[in-house]
Amino acid sequence: MEKLGDAEKDLFRKSFWLMIGTLYMNLISLFFWIIASRLSTAEDVGYATTASSLIMMLSGVLTLGMDISVLKYGSSRIKDEIFSASLMIVAFSAALTSIALVIWQGRGLYGEEYRQYIMILAAVYPFFVLGNLLSMALVGAGESKKVMLIRIITSTLKVAVIIVSAAIIGIINGIIILLSFSIPAVIGAALGALYVRSIYTIRMRSFQLFREALRVGVANLPQKVFGVIISNLGTVLLAFFTSNPALVGMTYISLMMMLAISGFAGIFSTVALPQSVAKNSEVYVHSLRYGLFITSALAAPVGAASWWILSIIKPEMAHAWRTLTMLTPVAVLITSISNVITELNYKGKNREIAILGATMIASLFVFLYAFTRLEGTREISIAIALILTYAIALTYVFIGLKITWLVKNMLIALAGTCLGAGIGVIVSMQIHPIMGGLIAFSIVVLTYSLIFKVVTIKEIILLMRSVFST
Repeated sequence: MEKLGDAEKDLFRKSFWLMIGTLYMNLISLFFWIIASRLSTAEDVGYATTASSLIMMLSGVLTLGMDISVLKYGSSRIKDEIFSASLMIVAFSAALTSIALVIWQGRGLYGEEYRQYIMILAAVYPFFVLGNLLSMALVGAGESKKVMLIRIITSTLKVAVIIVSAAIIGIINGIIILLSFSIPAVIGAALGALYVRSIYTIRMRSFQLFREALRVGVANLPQKVFGVIISNLGTVLLAFFTSNPALVGMTYISLMMMLAISGFAGIFSTVALPQSVAKNSEVYVHSLRYGLFITSALAAPVGAASWWILSIIKPEMAHAWRTLTMLTPVAVLITSISNVITELNYKGKNREIAILGATMIASLFVFLYAFTRLEGTREISIAIALILTYAIALTYVFIGLKITWLVKNMLIALAGTCLGAGIGVIVSMQIHPIMGGLIAFSIVVLTYSLIFKVVTIKEIILLMRSVFST
């Protein structure tokens, strides 16, 4: 495909700025974890990552999917009413959650010393929730550049906090790592509120629209819960099952790397939803092609050089390379399912979205519990559980929902990713990790762009020109 329409250009343009912000955020996050890991103990990293996972888990679940509501209708004529309803629901939920955290105080998690972590979470939780909702509202309104700016500012501030703390006291503990997440969250929420004021108006003309916001959000809640389980609850479960914060920290960092890659590519499906609704067009078809290409091109080299990447963060983490390598195909599967959910949201199939999400939750809990409890598979339990879970989910999508348009592109991306990572990891260990990563990347480009021409090099050049021509 070399002739581009306005839909592809608009999708790529808005996604591009969001990707720049996300790329900066991920690179800074990697730099952050290198500093935190080297200046603190594995236990401190485990304590901080457990707290971070907990707050992200709560904010992902207890907002009742309202971020999806504001995203879907952010460019529609009812955007103000949907935003107002979503903001009201989220504010009420955030207040109750903070009170619950104060009452709980972390009982049963690590020990009495963990109480201070939970109290910090109770104070900053509303800001995490509000910041996420406002960012989605901005993306829904097509204001990707503003979200990019927020991510750049907050990511920079996160590293600044930990560097300043290290310079003053000479060592980093778990509390400082947690504060380096919390302080930027407050600033990010404030910036989001400032930008949103010029785009949305708080008003509620009809209870029917309030119900619509709630209906869309609740329908998406199971798949939101599933995302939370992947990125947060898995490590929290490891904490409960093993009481080994070092293992939690290593697993968390490996998982975050691969989720960052799939999330980076998932920007296309995120931007495609409000555009599909506003244009009344299936923009998500293009978001799948672009998303899979970026996912494969990033995941395969990381999987190939996994032991080297982990050793840069901390030498002791290198032995966890199998988890990171096994997560490579999972990134492709996540991107594929994200586009399926975008299609279902666009077509208003709330029941199917809920069933898909519930199926994935049930599958993951069974597999994660089983493989986490087994001593021999504990370190790679999350990777195994995710692969099996997505296999079940895709079976439902293809057979139950009869959605098959993505099969060809997904299989091409999987083949390129697995082949690239597999050959690359051998080269990485026998010759050099950079060489292994380059070979993995070359195999993906050869498979996806040159052989099957899902996204050609010429199309990428034309898309890049469209970004800077306006």
